[in-house]
Amino acid sequence: MVTAFLGWTLLFHMIPVLTLVGPWYIVFRELGWYDTLGALILTHVTLNLPITVWLMMAFFREIPPELNEAAQGRRLPATARVLVDRAAAGRRRD
Repeated sequence: MVTAFLGWTLLFHMIPVLTLVGPWYIVFRELGWYDTLGALILTHVTLNLPITVWLMMAFFREIPPELNEAAQGRRLPATARVLVDRAAAGRRRD
């Protein structure tokens, strides 16, 4: 499943964005979404989310399983804070 996701992500990013502009324009115009914030958000998420997930997977794989097991059973915000702080190197921008 992960391999299929990575394959589709790589394939999708090999397509130039300009080739998608025409079909998206037609679809958004037909749906009545032309020149709306929803269309902009959908386009941005469609283009950027798969590659972001792919890149962040490497940082979350570096978290020791013991840390994840120790966080089980605790409140979700505390668990998320610990795990996200461990993977913080992937979300920092300099």
